[in-house]
Amino acid sequence: MQSLVDAPRIGEKMAQRFISHFGCEEDAMAAILRGDIAGISEIEGVGRRYAISLVHDVRSTQDGIDISSFLKTRDSVDIYERVIDSIKNYASTPYARDKLHTYIPYPSSRKDLIDINRDWVENHMEYLSMLDDMDRISASLSRIEPLKNSPSIPRIRDRVIVTSNTDDYSTLKEKYGKSIEVQLVEDPLEFADVARSYPHVIAIGEPFLEYDFPEDTNPEIITNAREIEEWHILPEKQISFFAFNHERIMNALDLAITLDKAGIPPVVNADISTLCNLMAAINPEGNIVEGRDGEIDRLHHILDNVDSELTKYVDQCNQEINDLLQKSSITLSGNDMLGVIRDEMELKDILSRNISASFSQIINDARKEFIETLSMKQNESLLVDYFFPSELCYPVEADMSQLQKFKEQIKQQIFRREVTHKRNIAYELHEFRQPLKQLVMRLLDLDVGLAVARFGHSLQMQLAGFEDECGMGLKNGKNIFLCEKGVAVEPIDYSLGSIMSPSQVPTSSVVLLSGVNSGGKTSMLELVAQCTILSHMGFPVPADELKIGPIDSLYYFSKSRGTLDAGAFETTLRSFSALRGAGSKLVLVDELESITEPGASAKIIAGILETLSEESNTMAIFVSHLADQILENTDASIRVDGIEAKGLDNELNLIVDRNPIYNHIAKSTPELIVERLFRSGGEVEREFYRRLKNKFEEGC
Repeated sequence: MQSLVDAPRIGEKMAQRFISHFGCEEDAMAAILRGDIAGISEIEGVGRRYAISLVHDVRSTQDGIDISSFLKTRDSVDIYERVIDSIKNYASTPYARDKLHTYIPYPSSRKDLIDINRDWVENHMEYLSMLDDMDRISASLSRIEPLKNSPSIPRIRDRVIVTSNTDDYSTLKEKYGKSIEVQLVEDPLEFADVARSYPHVIAIGEPFLEYDFPEDTNPEIITNAREIEEWHILPEKQISFFAFNHERIMNALDLAITLDKAGIPPVVNADISTLCNLMAAINPEGNIVEGRDGEIDRLHHILDNVDSELTKYVDQCNQEINDLLQKSSITLSGNDMLGVIRDEMELKDILSRNISASFSQIINDARKEFIETLSMKQNESLLVDYFFPSELCYPVEADMSQLQKFKEQIKQQIFRREVTHKRNIAYELHEFRQPLKQLVMRLLDLDVGLAVARFGHSLQMQLAGFEDECGMGLKNGKNIFLCEKGVAVEPIDYSLGSIMSPSQVPTSSVVLLSGVNSGGKTSMLELVAQCTILSHMGFPVPADELKIGPIDSLYYFSKSRGTLDAGAFETTLRSFSALRGAGSKLVLVDELESITEPGASAKIIAGILETLSEESNTMAIFVSHLADQILENTDASIRVDGIEAKGLDNELNLIVDRNPIYNHIAKSTPELIVERLFRSGGEVEREFYRRLKNKFEEGC
């Protein structure tokens, strides 16, 4: 697949939706190839079923195999889907639950694909054994989510790019114009007007080196526009991806560290500790967190407290000056009185001369304490001189215009410091973007593998052994669907052909399975189907041991719901006609006799069994209550196995040995049912059941 439009089901419009969702075509194609059903399903107009079908179609195109290559009937697909649903119970993420649908059983002829899955499962079974607290790991996995592309950053209004070159202006405007103001200036005067309007000015071009900038402007000069990196101009854009995904990234890093300590191989080729430190420096809004930069914290402290502290010290000065004036007395000399009378001198001047030293001391002490309280540096403390009056006055008032200028300068220092900090972080973070995506996907895929491993561990499942000869043998098999119900499940041993066949048992690969109602025939048929499907997926099977010969296709026919009409009957026969010559296969049929009247059913089943037994690469199990009639209608050597009831226990439940007895026709035991009803019924009912019971005894 060279491009998205090469994939089945994807046209030009849908391809654009994929690109918009995943950020680029490469990432979109990677999502399809890795089976990211959850991610694909989030695209507008794409549902979960579409996503699963898309992934299956793409893999089918690549491998030449799809799900119908092995699962030949709707009933076999139903068993497969129920098995997948069982495995999904062990997944911790929606991603894993969806992706499990992309794993399918392969024909034995593609053992290479089966082996790839087997190796993958074995690795995750080993990982599972290395994890002591799977509940905690599962909880951590449940917090792992795919990283998303961040939305567009808000327009930055406290920064401007200025250039005097028209070509540079066009390039910069196209690249950065949506996020930041870009202006073309022609002379220093115009530049000064622009520069005074923004806290941060980025001047691009050599001519700015010759400008004589006003004292209240301090631009950043970059001589060559071609040397500019995006992270330098717009560090916020680089950081936005990491900030937007902040919680998801931190969850992934925490789990990666836990897995590393457990001995799980490195999940990504990246310096996790460095990445943790970088992520800890920013908050989900993309700003520098408090405590990461002492200088920024100090400047913020000044900005946050300068108003209240200044008010405090002005009040303190006024109180001290008031106290000073109340305690002071002035003796006027004759010359002083003559000067006042002649309007040559004012009392204020006389007062200033007498208490100016004390006034200055009060102001200086307040200024010094004010500077120390706010931890100001020397260049900042020089500006404080303009806050306080230099001449005697009462009450003392701070110069609010000077205070405002001071605050603007502090804001600019904070802004420049934060931009520098963001640039450093953006520069270091930009190389982690792809490794982080890989890390998250690796963790999500780990959840898929661990789900399969946990599923296998739950029933002490084992990987199957593949044999060259036609046949199958399983030991201590347990039907998954029964185990999920929480009932006690009796383990089953069974074999077809010569694989694991008990001694002195006819080695037939085509058998009839007879037995009592509710004896477990259907459950055993399901068990065989489960083992076959899982083994050909490369997954563990619900048995202590399974050896299985070549199977390229599975035909499962579940029990019919009553007698079929003529059309449905014909369709059923057509489906069986396709079995002949279909290569190595396993055929599982549950009570086919219900398709028509018993006499005709026995003849039809006999004919089908004769056909299947003539093929050396075919295995089949037919569940039927018509074993005697079927054998009467065929000369083929067909083994009949039986699941037999032995009687009733003290609670009047059937005692059944769920393990089939080889080469034995099990009798249906309606007499045991009648016996149970006879024992448990009332006096009137007992008389009725006694009559039925006697009929069975008369026939013995």
